[in-house]
Amino acid sequence: MSSSDYINLLKIKNSDASKKTAGAQTQNVLINNVINNANGYFQVPFGRTGNTVCVGGTGTFVSGNCYAGCTGTTISGNCIPTSLPITPGYSSIGRTGPTGPTGPQGPPGIGVEGPPGLSLEYNLFLSPSQTAVIPDLSGNLVADPSMNALQSYLTYTFALNSLSEHLIGVFTTDFVGVTTTSIAPGLWDLYLYASSNQLAGNVAFFMRIYYVDASGNEVLIIDGVNVPTPITANVISHRYVNSLFFPYFALPDLNCNIRIKVFGKQYGSSSSLGNNITIYFNPPTLSYIRTTLANQILPIGPTGATGPIGPTGPIGPTGPTIWTQIDTNNIYYLGNVGVSTTTPEYTLDVSGTLRATYIVQF
Repeated sequence: MSSSDYINLLKIKNSDASKKTAGAQTQNVLINNVINNANGYFQVPFGRTGNTVCVGGTGTFVSGNCYAGCTGTTISGNCIPTSLPITPGYSSIGRTGPTGPTGPQGPPGIGVEGPPGLSLEYNLFLSPSQTAVIPDLSGNLVADPSMNALQSYLTYTFALNSLSEHLIGVFTTDFVGVTTTSIAPGLWDLYLYASSNQLAGNVAFFMRIYYVDASGNEVLIIDGVNVPTPITANVISHRYVNSLFFPYFALPDLNCNIRIKVFGKQYGSSSSLGNNITIYFNPPTLSYIRTTLANQILPIGPTGATGPIGPTGPIGPTGPTIWTQIDTNNIYYLGNVGVSTTTPEYTLDVSGTLRATYIVQF
């Protein structure tokens, strides 16, 4: 504390020394603690009944002087009178004030990272059954291609100036244990390694997507004839992509498979030679189609517990009856009764032999 601050505190103390209000007395106590503090901290004493507390330490005030056992700095005449009635606010703890308003909400915290989401993407690789005959009608779509298989290819040469499409290969899935008939919507991308003998982009490929039922009948889902992908690589194979949007589709049952047909088409010729198209398969030229079929092959979870038995339904109305019960041993019917005949003409009309173990009275 600077000397000027110390002098200012003394002036305030002396100017209010004659005042006896609770506020003035409290102010004097605080000033005495600051001026006479020798321990490096402020001590605001609180009252106790019966005697008075010595400022600056502990002990009991006796006849205007601090008790001999007082610790700290003893200042004669500066003990706080606590045995007298104390006005609230002086040497006492006041009432708890009202709770302040709630502060603004802090920024949201970062929660625990969730598990990885499930992608609907499902890749199927084109695997030809043979390469000697075009088209290959028995190719497969497989999820796990062999990385030891030898590279193979299918090649077709168009007739000069022919603008007709030509089927190159048919590739079908062999799903087992399909769990749903719903196919999610999304892009289906056919990635083909292909080449041609020209650079003008006059040769292109496209695909058609079908489903095949258990009887082998195929039904067209999407026709990509209007979305061809031109081939611009001469001799050296490049990877091309042909994309179609697959809408939401529901298969008729769980026994269906998906079939992809790959077509080639010539849109013109820049030379006197016929254009050709070559499609490559197996490593290092893995041609494949990226689909949204992941939910088709998800494993089926365990069967849940059997639910509780429902309440018994109400008793239905009594059905019609033609017999009247007299007692436990006798019933009667007003009309003719037929046995082995639907048109009885007598009270008891039996069509056939009548047998009785007791006497029959007529």
